[in-house]
Amino acid sequence: MDLATFWTAVGSIAAALSVLGGFIGWMSSRRGAVAPAIPAEVPAPPERPQLLVRRVTDPDDPDLPAAYDVYTSGITNPAERDSFPEIQRWLAEARAAGTARLDEYLLVARVRTKVCAFFYGQYYPSHRMFLIGYLVIDRKSTDARRATSSGIIRFMFDLLRREHPQCEGIVFELALDPGKDPKARVPKEELFAVHARAAAHVVVKRLDIEYVQPKLSLREPGLKEEQQHLMYGRMKGKPLGTTLSKQEARHVLDAVYNCWYADYYVEDPASDAEYRPYVRRVFERAVAKLPDPVALR
Repeated sequence: MDLATFWTAVGSIAAALSVLGGFIGWMSSRRGAVAPAIPAEVPAPPERPQLLVRRVTDPDDPDLPAAYDVYTSGITNPAERDSFPEIQRWLAEARAAGTARLDEYLLVARVRTKVCAFFYGQYYPSHRMFLIGYLVIDRKSTDARRATSSGIIRFMFDLLRREHPQCEGIVFELALDPGKDPKARVPKEELFAVHARAAAHVVVKRLDIEYVQPKLSLREPGLKEEQQHLMYGRMKGKPLGTTLSKQEARHVLDAVYNCWYADYYVEDPASDAEYRPYVRRVFERAVAKLPDPVALR
């Protein structure tokens, strides 16, 4: 699956945050000022919409079509997303194969009766790492923006800790805006860091390295490796500080390259035989450039 589209869609979290912040006003008192009249009744604050988040495992789940509509509204390029039959197929395969090698998480969120968010991630037991693929939120719904952004992330962390208590960390990529300084901090880094710390007490930081997303195809001449930011948060042990050991950074890169991307063509043996060694070379090149320790931003 093409997992690199997550943070293009998760820009909707920014919209969510923009409506969450309350405005507090006050008046400076001065001598002789007349106190404002106290209203007889104070209107009750509007009730927060109730959010229901659940994991989808059935390819015929009744919420899946509406969730796919949200998915396509956030990831508009058909080349960057999976088709509905493909999602149904891998859900069926996941149920049949079990979770010994890979546990895939597809979460759907509803506000009242309306599906408003679609999340995908993968847990690799071999590396004890959870790799976040994408989160798409219905930007047209005010209720969705108010309730979903932190709620679905909190649910994700709670579910992950319950089902995979041995999980050591979460990883995700952030695409960079064209023309921007690749070392500049991306606002989305701050957004997810706030959500992760508030929802699960997980400190998420960027590895200050030259990280590239591999070419997603070796047969399309126009594609190239894309420089991105790589984000990481520990689920166990001490929260991240200002540096990371080279050994731990290598482990993170190994999960991303040799699990996440190496499986990109797992259903196509001919392409897999070409692509997997290429990804391994990208990984080895990245490891060779790692400082010790690795700075965190």
